Amino acid sequence: MPIELRTFGAADLRTAEGRELRAVLQQPKRLALLVYLVTQAPGRPVRRDTLLARFWPDLDQEHARAALRRALYFLRQACGATLIVGRGDDEVAVDPAALWCDATAFDAAIDRNDLTAALELYRGHFLDGFYVQGAPEAEGWIDRERSRRRYDAALAAWHLARQALPDPAPASRWAERAIELAPTDQDALLAFLQELERQGERHLALRLADLATEILATEQERPPEPAITTIAARLRSALPTPAAVDPGGDRTLVAVCPFVVRGDPAIGYLTEGMVDLVSTKLDGTGAIRTADPKTVLRTAGPSRTSGADFDAGQTLARALGAGLFVVGTILESGGRIEAALGLYQTDGRLRCRAEGRAESEGALFELIDELILGLMAEFDRTASGRLARLAALTTGSLPALKAYLQGEHEFRRGRHLQALDLFRRATTLDPSFALGYYRLASSLAATALIGPARQASADAHAHRSRLSDHDRWLIEAQHAWLGGRTGEAERRYAALTSGFPEQVEPWFLLGDLLVHTNPYRGRSIAAAREPLERALALEPGHIGALTHLARIAALEHRHHDLVELAERALAESPGADQAPALEALVALAGGDERARQAVADRLPRAQGLAMARAFTDAALYGGDLDWARRLGEASLAEARSAEFLALGNIILGHVDVALGAPAAGLERLRLARRHEPAWGLEALGLWAAAPFDLMDDAERTAIESDLAAWDADQVPAGVAMPFFFHDGLHGHFRLYLLGLLAARRADPGGARIHAEGLSERPVIPGSEILVEQLVRTLDAAILRAEDRWAEALAVLERLQHDVWFQFAVGSPFFAGALTRFLRADLLETAGRTGEAIGWWETMAQRSPYELVFAIAARDRAAAARRRLP
Repeated sequence: MPIELRTFGAADLRTAEGRELRAVLQQPKRLALLVYLVTQAPGRPVRRDTLLARFWPDLDQEHARAALRRALYFLRQACGATLIVGRGDDEVAVDPAALWCDATAFDAAIDRNDLTAALELYRGHFLDGFYVQGAPEAEGWIDRERSRRRYDAALAAWHLARQALPDPAPASRWAERAIELAPTDQDALLAFLQELERQGERHLALRLADLATEILATEQERPPEPAITTIAARLRSALPTPAAVDPGGDRTLVAVCPFVVRGDPAIGYLTEGMVDLVSTKLDGTGAIRTADPKTVLRTAGPSRTSGADFDAGQTLARALGAGLFVVGTILESGGRIEAALGLYQTDGRLRCRAEGRAESEGALFELIDELILGLMAEFDRTASGRLARLAALTTGSLPALKAYLQGEHEFRRGRHLQALDLFRRATTLDPSFALGYYRLASSLAATALIGPARQASADAHAHRSRLSDHDRWLIEAQHAWLGGRTGEAERRYAALTSGFPEQVEPWFLLGDLLVHTNPYRGRSIAAAREPLERALALEPGHIGALTHLARIAALEHRHHDLVELAERALAESPGADQAPALEALVALAGGDERARQAVADRLPRAQGLAMARAFTDAALYGGDLDWARRLGEASLAEARSAEFLALGNIILGHVDVALGAPAAGLERLRLARRHEPAWGLEALGLWAAAPFDLMDDAERTAIESDLAAWDADQVPAGVAMPFFFHDGLHGHFRLYLLGLLAARRADPGGARIHAEGLSERPVIPGSEILVEQLVRTLDAAILRAEDRWAEALAVLERLQHDVWFQFAVGSPFFAGALTRFLRADLLETAGRTGEAIGWWETMAQRSPYELVFAIAARDRAAAARRRLP
């Protein structure tokens, strides 16, 4: 059997036995060369001159031909000597019998009209997120091939959607996929919406119209065609909107109240747990929609722990604006469990009731399913076909459910480390527990364990198909965000807030994403205020929303709001992971020296991650860098290792520059280099490469010489966060810095040699987004040195994926401040001054490593504003 090459979504290359050819996958440029030979002319030879012009256009003939020879030799060594065949000295090809490729198989399936097979192959966009260093022609070819196949896939999905009618379920799935593939194909969308309207599927038609509108707004920054807006308005007006009907459609909103539980204290977890369990199972069955369990529990008051009787349930439902409410009791006696549920209208009328008995706690799931089946069969006889899926919505393992519900309790209070252990236990007990993996990913990400978080999110994504639309979309949004696809994640969260406006989680996660990623897109974190305030209105004690809003209040100098928000968060959960940061912001806002000193005295005793957050928040949002420096120095005085002495001095050096004392900052970096040579030299290299002077020419030249002589591949692995962020990357940073320094002294030819070396280094798993950012930044710096400003800007604007924000807080390379500053300069040169100001003014909103650019960015933004008409 041949080697298997997959190009749709994440690139993959495997032998016939299934062994991953990782060496090739870690070399994006050489992998792109292989894909080109396979797909551009399957089985036919390509002239070497064509390959040189496409992949190495800016190298001289000698260096370009040497690079091609190395690439072909590398591919033969990695994939087998017979894979690459030559015809004379001038032509090369890939033997089609030696390699199968999904892209060519997709093209063949489209040609023979086997559309289902084609879309099974289309697992993502062609070479998605790929960047070929120093090769705009190759990038252009990838873009054209990606667009062609994306459009072919969209046409296939539309055809299958129309073919599936009048069955709305498969038609909806194919139509959603078509819209996501080609949201600008408004004619196909309009025709499909009109057909759905004729068939009476108004809800589905409106949901698809809203989806297309959301995608166009977030990805294309354009409105839909007027015809789409018109039909959406007509559909919306035709749908009933009585009181106590949720804003996402015509399904009645139901509040599942805390259960009254009596008997063995070991089942006390069911008081809150049944709210989650029953809400999840009821949501989307028949003509009802359940209120967000978090909002229910937050609003429940004393009944949260004691359970709600009829009167408490009626009061709770009215407070939530629900049309119906469920109250229930669970009685344990001698190991046997009896349960009863009642579904009531808010006027007190009983709609239906169900009760039953289980011989043991282990039979609880079957009992609950039986009770809900009884309720819904009486409430809405059209729901019976959907109820068969109830048991698959959560988990079939009672111990897994217990761990999950306990984890939810910790997670809601901001105790992420405790929650993490419980969610891990839940997924160990049930390896197919999609919601358990989802929450595990959230907890891991909150504690900066991004690699395991991505794996947990991938596991949730793999098991998502059995969930409700709401939970499935949450998992898909999380998967996109953790994968660096920020725009897609934002669009998905925004769509959730439109479809489920009564749910807390979509509003918070949209705000959370904007706080963490907006500065890397030239936007302020203040834009997160609206969705966070919506989340807080739904759940007034939401720790995450309170914490982010406190940061925004500090940034905007709204000191009264800052204190009020922070004190609410601390009152809700004084042991939350963010507590030290909130205490630091409150001390800064109050101006009380004794309070500030108390925070400075306590901070060194906090956990490392909490201490880093507190210092970062004080430095970026507190408005008093002098005190932030004092806070950092107090923590530095307690450092017990050379690594953390180095890290503390590097970060405080950035604060010194922001305070206008670059000489003091340089001295700190020199000291850091003595403690931790690799990080110290890399930090000095970044400062030397800055587009403004932080040191004299002699020191810059000395640093460049040190980098040239440095054997970066011999740096030992880091043993603690954030030092292991750079493991396997020191060689990349060395070439990146040498290239930047060559470009800075107007030697683009020398810079290109370093850039080519950078492109040939293996990309370790998990660093793909960062390495692309480094390569693009270096290419843009070289193009700018050659006065090719427009090309340089285009290179940076094609950067589609974002580095994970916690890495940016921990590492000056992941922070990407130089990339953003360069982009702003290029935007200004292109006459796009307003956009440039946005990039400059959002500098130093997310990472302390941005502080070195703060003064220069502020000055450039002020000068640009003066030039505006």
